[in-house]
Amino acid sequence: MRLRKVTPDGNCLFSAATVCVMCVHDDDIGEDSIRENAQQLREEVVSFMRENKANFEPFMTDNFEDYMCEMEKPHVWGGERELLAIAKVTDRQVHVYTENQGEIVKLVEYGDACARASDAISLLFSTKHYDALLP
Repeated sequence: MRLRKVTPDGNCLFSAATVCVMCVHDDDIGEDSIRENAQQLREEVVSFMRENKANFEPFMTDNFEDYMCEMEKPHVWGGERELLAIAKVTDRQVHVYTENQGEIVKLVEYGDACARASDAISLLFSTKHYDALLP
């Protein structure tokens, strides 16, 4: 896998996932295009979460609608809830990795076993930041 860094601007989860979905190389896509497509993915994720409120609300300590209103804003960090929603929205597995003593180790996997595992979204998580891992 090759690392494709994304801007650490609060949109990194959505940007890194977008890069993986588009499966592009460093010079194939500009930051403006990543930002635009990442915002679209964010909107789809928020819409999905609202439509499936019963699957998300029980795991929240915050008011659900307040959380969704905040999540709609650019530069608001996404986490586990959004990773699950990204897997559902894109119909792909989402694999989250971390680096441990120089090795890339899988932390967690989201999505259905029947989802497009061959087109999995692979993300590298490091200190509150996500980057894309490309095949």
